Amino acid sequence: SNVIMIKYPFHDNVDSSHHGYYEMTGQGEAVICRDGRSFPCTWVQENKTDMIRFVDDQGNDIPLKVGKSCVHILPDKVEITCN
Repeated sequence: SNVIMIKYPFHDNVDSSHHGYYEMTGQGEAVICRDGRSFPCTWVQENKTDMIRFVDDQGNDIPLKVGKSCVHILPDKVEITCN
């Protein structure tokens, strides 16, 4: 029903083993695809225990379609294009 692509800031090579991590609080770019359309938006999550919200340019929540959602986590350096 929903395909959600979320871009999170990614920090790589943070230790001697070259591990990395995604910074998953704050806000950033996202795209929601549903009903044959794509909706560029902003993800917002102030605290780790908060639910992720998706908002438009005006700060209004973008509802997801009822049903299953497929979520893709992407590094913030990746460009999202929908055709």
